[in-house]
Amino acid sequence: MLQSEEPIIHMLHDSTIQLARSLANRIITPQFLKDTPVTELNMDDPQIYKPEHTIFKGVTTKFKLQKLLNDGALVRGSIPGYFSTIAVDKLYDEFCDYQTLPDECFRDDVLKEAKVIDGEEDGEVLFHYRVDVLWWHIAQLVIPGTTAKRFEHLPKVAGLVLVLPHSNAGEERLFKRKNKTESRASMKLKGTLSSLLAMKLQYPEQTVPCHMWSPTKELLDSSKKAATAYNTEH
Repeated sequence: MLQSEEPIIHMLHDSTIQLARSLANRIITPQFLKDTPVTELNMDDPQIYKPEHTIFKGVTTKFKLQKLLNDGALVRGSIPGYFSTIAVDKLYDEFCDYQTLPDECFRDDVLKEAKVIDGEEDGEVLFHYRVDVLWWHIAQLVIPGTTAKRFEHLPKVAGLVLVLPHSNAGEERLFKRKNKTESRASMKLKGTLSSLLAMKLQYPEQTVPCHMWSPTKELLDSSKKAATAYNTEH
């Protein structure tokens, strides 16, 4: 393609920038790479680089370095951190890329969809963004110039993290409602407190309080049949 008579190097611009960002992600501190375009980085500034012990090396790099060592082209003491046993995979690359994502990656319609209004305080609207919506959008991003997913593995990890319970506040509130019952000491699987909590969970106050619930005729009939069958067998 580069042998064409017409200048078409511009067609490789996006792919070249993406390759440069991918390489820079491995050795440059995310805050510098996020605030400064990769083409404007001062590569002579030692402050922009990650500490050597945090730089991950792939298998190909290790094999190449080992070959250079065997050939005498390198001295092991000159590259002390290059033979770490830390595995490198695509997840690490995606995480580095995610850390340097510019805000422009989130379109206005995506932010509007994810935005949740919490209220208003001193004339200022309080809001937050739904993380699940943002991560769904991140999962749809593609590598510029291709149809390949930019983040193939990281959204899956984020999805697992999002389903983890952040606290047991809900359970504590539920338990507190029945915490003062006289049968509190009967905290057994088949005890009174367990039954009360089960009723509370199955029939919350938004529908009908458990003490006001009336079983249907079908449920009573099935319960009688179950009781009869149990008594017959025992």
